[in-house]
Amino acid sequence: MSGKRKKILLVWGYHRSDWVEVFNRIEADFDYTFLYWVFPEQDHTPIDKPVIYWSSYKSAQDLLDDVMPDKVVFLGLDTPNSIILLSVCKKRRIKTCFLQHGITNNFETYVHFLSLEAKARSQNPELIPIQNESKNNLYRFLVAFVLKSVRFYNLRSTWDIFLFQYYKRVHKMLDLQAYKKVAGKSRIPDVFIDYTRYNAQIYVERDNIDQDSVVEVGMPSMDLYFEKAKVYQTQTQSPYLLMIDQPLTENKAFNLAGYGVSRKQMNDFYLKLNTYAESVGCKLYIKLHPNSYEDDFRVEHPNIEYIRKADNPKLLLESTAVFGMFSTMMVPAVYFKPCCVFRLWEIGKFENCIEELKVAQLLDFHSFKPFDIDVLNFEKNRDDMNTFRDRYFYKADNQSAERVREVLLS
Repeated sequence: MSGKRKKILLVWGYHRSDWVEVFNRIEADFDYTFLYWVFPEQDHTPIDKPVIYWSSYKSAQDLLDDVMPDKVVFLGLDTPNSIILLSVCKKRRIKTCFLQHGITNNFETYVHFLSLEAKARSQNPELIPIQNESKNNLYRFLVAFVLKSVRFYNLRSTWDIFLFQYYKRVHKMLDLQAYKKVAGKSRIPDVFIDYTRYNAQIYVERDNIDQDSVVEVGMPSMDLYFEKAKVYQTQTQSPYLLMIDQPLTENKAFNLAGYGVSRKQMNDFYLKLNTYAESVGCKLYIKLHPNSYEDDFRVEHPNIEYIRKADNPKLLLESTAVFGMFSTMMVPAVYFKPCCVFRLWEIGKFENCIEELKVAQLLDFHSFKPFDIDVLNFEKNRDDMNTFRDRYFYKADNQSAERVREVLLS
């Protein structure tokens, strides 16, 4: 690109390296400023890009006066500060985008997840957030930031913010349900940049967006798998089966209540996978979710190895086969490897797709036995795999990040 680089304000979490990867791949054309944490003391992630904090500004207008971005990219539009910032961007005709950062379920499935989490939280008082001074400071800042950003042109956005709180606190709605009640233009950016329209269905259901506002770019993380598939092959010297884990149980470090799965159930699950792994002469590697890195309840076994930070494409591509549940990393797993997907609930969109297309073995998380697993003999149909590709990552062309670049430059 010749000429001036575009200045992009990324309202985006940079504590997850996989969330930032797509921007690193296309940074030659852009100058980034990251905005995520409210207070500097919340930030524990060094990054070699400019970073600002919400608390450094009295209003959304002050923030934009300082940064002066050409475009603003949002990780999500479900917080008061991001919604009011969007309204000021619209007034100033600053282009705004939502960029998908992981595969999605449908509205019904998310409500089910959140209901399970709320039930688990109510049964574990230790996980109920304490109204300490830090929390009160956050609430006070958000209220002040929104009120100081109010102008005549964004009264509707301000009303929607407080209406959301009304439905949530008075009617005891889940966040997702409350946002659906106040669906409207106040949370709709200029462009939804999504992996696929199939993945964007949740935003149609929750926010009543027009499918025509969705730009399909594919899954940027898949680019790395296509590149590295030329280099990394299945390990034959020290073969292993890979389990892509999910944080299903309580997690005090992140104040997570889990989704109704006990620690004992998780350990029993790991041991059943390991029984199968040993029977086929493989180690069992369990790739932990970042939210689970500090957990210490997991069963120890000489054949099981828990993986935290890793080169994920290498780890997956060198495996003999992959186990998993609903997870973004399961998309390349299904495409490149023999897979066994475990269903926890009947309404999971990803699991239902697997069952429909038969692109992986599907077993029940709770009731399967070790030798129900037959993943190494599972065969995929090319036409079904093409349908899976179309639904989840658009094209197998290693150009997803390039398509994101083109949208941000437009």
